[in-house]
Amino acid sequence: MSNSPLVCYTKISPNKNCPRNHKIDTITIHHMAGNLSIETCANVFQNTDPKKAASSNYGIGSDGRVGMYVEEKDRSWCSSSGDNDHRAITIEVADCTGEPEWRVSDKAYATLINLCVDICQRNGIEKLIWATSKTDRKNHKNGANMTIHSDFKSTSCPGPYLQGKMPQIAADVNARLSQPIPAPSTDGATKFVTNLYVNALGRQPDTAGLNNWVNQLVSKKTGGANVAQGIVFSQECINRNLNNDAWVTMLYPAVLGRPADAAGKQNWVNQLNAGVKREQVFYNFVTSPEFDSYCKSCGISTGKIDAPKTSKPTTSNTVTTKPATDTKTIKAGDTVKIAPTAKYFNGTAMPNWVKQLTWKVNSVSGSRAILGKSTNGRYNINSPVNVIYLTKV
Repeated sequence: MSNSPLVCYTKISPNKNCPRNHKIDTITIHHMAGNLSIETCANVFQNTDPKKAASSNYGIGSDGRVGMYVEEKDRSWCSSSGDNDHRAITIEVADCTGEPEWRVSDKAYATLINLCVDICQRNGIEKLIWATSKTDRKNHKNGANMTIHSDFKSTSCPGPYLQGKMPQIAADVNARLSQPIPAPSTDGATKFVTNLYVNALGRQPDTAGLNNWVNQLVSKKTGGANVAQGIVFSQECINRNLNNDAWVTMLYPAVLGRPADAAGKQNWVNQLNAGVKREQVFYNFVTSPEFDSYCKSCGISTGKIDAPKTSKPTTSNTVTTKPATDTKTIKAGDTVKIAPTAKYFNGTAMPNWVKQLTWKVNSVSGSRAILGKSTNGRYNINSPVNVIYLTKV
């Protein structure tokens, strides 16, 4: 189960049930009863007072940005109905005016439509149905799959403006869902597979082999790491009898799409000569941020392979030879990358997109580091991570 790629800020609330016990088939739209930013809304959802503890899966600010507070795999505490929240994605929307209308901004509304379309597409919801009957909505009768807070509790949420917009929201979302999805381009996947054949096998791909791998990548049946593993460890590649130096020289352009840098190459050759298995070196390559970026540039998913069961430990889990940083030296102001196995400080899962970026450290207290802005300037997560998962860059 995935989360929305529209998210630009994440702060996970402790107020949730993990995991939800029902398939996602409903969307519940709330309002914040105020013009809260997505960061402020996140802070509200950190309150664990039994009388005030609440959360939602997503929040939308008046500026159109999206925050995530509870991952989609988990149930938020949002609608005063456990049954509803276990099956619904809940969305809090900021108000740009107060009572009596509680209107939302045009940017927030546009983002709400985009987010609902994304939720429906990823969770197999073919269309949104707003029922005028409260009974139908509460009981999910006659196809109804849109609910509101006041269906389950005596409250004005989501306010007159959004409640009046529900039929239009359904229509706007369904108009987008009914549009044919263009066939994905195969150019990037073809480039990725061809590069593997040329470098790992020393030849141009045959038509049948190329089409097989490209179709698997384009249909999302497999990812780049899996295809690379299939070709690099194929009998044809093994039969080339490459020594360690030649094998690493091959691996860089085959898997990363670039020639080996001298220092990086020597690091891996030394490790292989010291007894590290080729499977372990390959695993480090395809779990690196550089490989992930390469796959994204080709328009394919990164994929995932199992870690080797037995191998002499490597001295580095990065593709280059930059020495590992002593986590004790990480301090406020440092730029860091996050280990693929990282979780938030409280043990909750960290979205992959967070781990794929580099971040500025806001503060450090003991083993707890607060990550602030991403170095690309797009996100500010203000989230705690154990320093053991961080490496200076």
